[in-house]
Amino acid sequence: MGAATAMSRQSGTQAQATGPVLVLGMGGTGAACARYLAARGTAAVFADTRAAPPGLAAIRAALPAAEIHAGQIPQQLPPQITQVVISPGVDLHLPLLKDARQCGVPVLSDIDLFVSEADAPIVAITGSNGKSTVTSMLGEMLAATGLRVGVGGNLGTPALDLLDPAQQFYVLELSSFQLERSQLIETAAAVLLNVSPDHLDLHGDMAAYAAAKARVYARCKLAVVNRDEPALAALVPAATPVIGFGLGTPSDGEFGVLHRTDGSWLARGAEALLPVADLQLTGRHNISNALAALALGTACGLAPARLLPGLRAYRPLPHRMAIVPSRDGLIWIDDSKATNVGAAVASIGSLDGPLVLIAGGDGKGASFTMLADALRGRECVAVLLGRDRELLAAALQDICPVRRVDDMPAAVREARAVAKPGWTVLLAPACSSLDMYRDYGARGDAFCAAVRALPEQGA
Repeated sequence: MGAATAMSRQSGTQAQATGPVLVLGMGGTGAACARYLAARGTAAVFADTRAAPPGLAAIRAALPAAEIHAGQIPQQLPPQITQVVISPGVDLHLPLLKDARQCGVPVLSDIDLFVSEADAPIVAITGSNGKSTVTSMLGEMLAATGLRVGVGGNLGTPALDLLDPAQQFYVLELSSFQLERSQLIETAAAVLLNVSPDHLDLHGDMAAYAAAKARVYARCKLAVVNRDEPALAALVPAATPVIGFGLGTPSDGEFGVLHRTDGSWLARGAEALLPVADLQLTGRHNISNALAALALGTACGLAPARLLPGLRAYRPLPHRMAIVPSRDGLIWIDDSKATNVGAAVASIGSLDGPLVLIAGGDGKGASFTMLADALRGRECVAVLLGRDRELLAAALQDICPVRRVDDMPAAVREARAVAKPGWTVLLAPACSSLDMYRDYGARGDAFCAAVRALPEQGA
């Protein structure tokens, strides 16, 4: 029996349904649940508040006989249901969920189903910012050693689609919603990279948000902790071994940066491992991400030297501090993945010199004070768009000149008009994209297309 299977049984998770399963949410998670249940011959009922949920076609393809409720979620538990599986976006206070609990019907997540069958060690990664980069980076580092690794969760492939008896490790990005809706997950190693305001419109306040994130440490065998965020160490259970990382000089056994006459190096204790200049990444926050990945890889039992080839070869994910080629004397950077204030602040802090910041979208109830503080005293111009541009403008108007525009092409044109040669134009929205775009990727694509469409200077 794998560690994950043992955990689920010990915690009372009834992963193997004895009758029909009700799945709430028909997006990517719902579709993955359909494929999982179909492979096990389990009948299912699906429900979603959306009349045309995005995963409907995939669900019908996997389970043609499934009962579908699109446009509303029943108030009460349908008859014969033995298990309810909830997607990350589902409201935890639905009357149906209360009814299920009163009837003794388990309410689980797709992650619970995953851990009930995963026989390989699980590494869990969460945080307000950087979790996708660290997840993909660690996955590539482990794979480069010859290990077979399943990488996904909140990033890319849903966890249930990763299940494979041949896997030797699973590397999962987990959101606050996934952690909040799952039983405590036993992991070989886990990290909470950072906590900054995000999703407060749904979590209510920072305390609830941080508590959801901290669940990643509850049952980990080894905790990786960011020394540059001292408050996070208190979230680790007292008896759990810890490996620290941070941008300062590391102590024995921890990861950090050594500054030598031949440049800055990623290091473990006094041992220099890799020149920072060898990383294919932009920004100081990505140095921190690389250190976190090294610490996690070490926690998996691999010597740092085995991990370095994969780290050296790693390329950034799309829309994460990606340089957009241009010939106008400006540096254009696509960081559309900066969907919250903390991510935008990290992006700004990783760059030197004057800049034009393109920001805006759905702020999700966050305060923009931290963004204003990050720009204070810096030569900059803010170009703002999207639903919450006026909230951004109110926060930034005393910090720097503010320009308002209606769409991304106009934002790019305005940015070039106000920027001076050698300046950086940074798309770091500090907001989600859903008020204007399908997702942050579509927003980043629109930015890149607008940059490419600019006429040459003087034309």
